[in-house]
Amino acid sequence: MGSRRAEQLEELQGFVSMLECFDGSLDFDDSGNGPITGKIRIDLPLLEKPVVIFAEVGIDVQFRTVQALEYCTLKFSLPPEYPAVPPSIDVDCSWMSELRCARVKEMILETAATYEDQPMLYAIAFAVKEKACENLERHVRVDGTPYCIAHKIDGATMLHRLVEAGVAVELKAFERECHDCEVCYENEPGTRCVRFFPCRHVYCSRCVQQYFVGLLKSEGIRTFECLADACSSIAAQEVVKNAIGADEYERYESILLERALGAMDDMAVCPRDNCGKYVVINPLNRQLGRCDECSFAFCTICRKTYHGVDGCRWQIDEKLKLLEDYENEENRADLIKRAGGKAALEKMIADLRNDKWVLENSKKCPKCKSDIEVRKNNGCNKMKCAKCGSAFCWLCLKRLDVGDPYKHFSGVRGSCANRLFEGMDEAMDGFFLDHDDEEDDDFDGEDNFDEEDYGD
Repeated sequence: MGSRRAEQLEELQGFVSMLECFDGSLDFDDSGNGPITGKIRIDLPLLEKPVVIFAEVGIDVQFRTVQALEYCTLKFSLPPEYPAVPPSIDVDCSWMSELRCARVKEMILETAATYEDQPMLYAIAFAVKEKACENLERHVRVDGTPYCIAHKIDGATMLHRLVEAGVAVELKAFERECHDCEVCYENEPGTRCVRFFPCRHVYCSRCVQQYFVGLLKSEGIRTFECLADACSSIAAQEVVKNAIGADEYERYESILLERALGAMDDMAVCPRDNCGKYVVINPLNRQLGRCDECSFAFCTICRKTYHGVDGCRWQIDEKLKLLEDYENEENRADLIKRAGGKAALEKMIADLRNDKWVLENSKKCPKCKSDIEVRKNNGCNKMKCAKCGSAFCWLCLKRLDVGDPYKHFSGVRGSCANRLFEGMDEAMDGFFLDHDDEEDDDFDGEDNFDEEDYGD
């Protein structure tokens, strides 16, 4: 009796020393005078082909694809006569159906029969590791298993658990192998490499770090993606954090959050320099924003103090900047949001274009500030405002003497002396250039020019 127990403990100690190669764990209890009991956790290898697991979630059935399945546990009890007598073993596995558990038990008995009166726990565990997933169905239902029923686990929880377990098994297998970096072509162990999902492109950690840090310096903060051209796989948070460091990652996350909030149609940023908090736009009046932090009410279009139904009081440089952003298709989504919709934005842009044309092609009357077209009908530089009747110089915008408005141009001093007709020659030259072809077509070889032609 005593010698058998000593042999059993020796076998278990030997099993523990092999766990590093076996992928699993062993816990046993030899206290007391009863049989030695314990648990063997067996980490299953990657599947040869991915399988689809499914479960009922509410009234729906949800599916997930995995490359590996969760571990299997063997609960054993060694009789006093072991190994002359086979051990008592139960199979405990979250995803195994009752039928598959029964098949695994049969395999355990067959393996034990070949090791009569010899240590057999390691051989049994190894056989389960190799054959537990043998002849696995293409679709595996993972709710309603004996494990789920015993532990009262619902389908959604089990799906989430098995997906995470599959990722962990894949990562462990990846880290054990060496891989070629697709940038520097160096062969590195998996522990020094990064694999992106779902594309599965692999790069060494050094190249990934250099790439991400370079993006921060050259292009600013944006969502970091796979290094491959035209690949949109997003880098995992842990990958980014390891690449750029904890401090930069904090700044990276906060800016991404601000951008996400800024992209929302019902959010605006408080324009006060000492605030800058995000504000929920009033759904009944999208032009009104009221900051809960500083209580500032502002117009979401011009970003000044809220002015009700009155038009926005734009500065000229603000108008030109908005128009430039629109025509260059920069911040178009933000402009649509600020304007209160696409139609409102197009109307606002039409008004801005009109204002720009007026700015570039007109001057203001020095008395009433009305806009006057720069062409002034190709007349002389003595102008008369059609609105207020005031006479002024088009060149210097100085108001002219009512009694003798031409005195401003006839003097020998002053910047406008002898410049009454300045600009008319260029305008007439342009006129004749535009009409040269027409005059050549009508020319019949005779000089028919007369005073009536000149008058016309």
